[in-house]
Amino acid sequence: MLGRRVLPWSAASGPSRSRPVIGRRAVAAVAALAWVNAWSIAPAKAEPLHAPSPDASPTAPDGDPLPPLPPPAEPPRSPVSPLRVTAPAAEWPKEQEHRRYEGFYLRTSIGVDGMAAWGQGPSGRSSISGDGPSLGLGIGGSVTPGLAIGAALRFVDTNGRFRGSPYAHTAEPMADTYLVVVGVLADWYPNPDGGWHIGGEAGVGELAVTPVVTDREIRNISFGGAVLGGYDWRIRDSRWAFGIVVVASGIVASNLRDQTGGDAGYRMQGFATSVEGTALFF
Repeated sequence: MLGRRVLPWSAASGPSRSRPVIGRRAVAAVAALAWVNAWSIAPAKAEPLHAPSPDASPTAPDGDPLPPLPPPAEPPRSPVSPLRVTAPAAEWPKEQEHRRYEGFYLRTSIGVDGMAAWGQGPSGRSSISGDGPSLGLGIGGSVTPGLAIGAALRFVDTNGRFRGSPYAHTAEPMADTYLVVVGVLADWYPNPDGGWHIGGEAGVGELAVTPVVTDREIRNISFGGAVLGGYDWRIRDSRWAFGIVVVASGIVASNLRDQTGGDAGYRMQGFATSVEGTALFF
């Protein structure tokens, strides 16, 4: 066996048994290095952030507390003028209220009438009839909205044949006749905001007859009155109005007397109806 090199291990314990031990050690070393490497690069656990205590005061690097911060400055204010002009608040236009009929009362009217006077005369029944102008005037004031009380004057006139008189068959059988009533007036608007009204007058009446032939007036004085009704249209929102009124006026029968006060031989009464345009301040 001279000249044969002897190896450190025998054939029975050759390379097939030693290599696995070296491999296991290498794997263990690599695993240890990998674990160390993973532990070293793992992120540190983040600690929760806590807001500083409100009582804690900031400190300087040397440990002494810092002085407190100054309060925040107020924002600059815009200059204000000492004189302020405030515009009034806008309002919706109010509906215009309708003026009521109340307060001072003044009415004037003019129109046309149909008049008749009749009664007994020296020759029996006498009468005069015809048409002519009519006038009216009332002045007063309201005692409650829509009701006016005052004084009134009414005048109606006509010219007609004087039947039953000694002059009926003469060349001039005509006679001028008028009726006047002066008295107290009441004019009532059932709706003070409306235009319909009714009223009346009562007082002293006079009936006068003047035959054209003699030109001498004979007349009587007795109780007279009138009733009236109509409608007034307000002129916008003013106190003036215009309207139409129908009037019936009359005087009770009494003896007619001449200018000397003597009995003229006639006992007559008068009645008239008229349609008038009227102007009213109320």
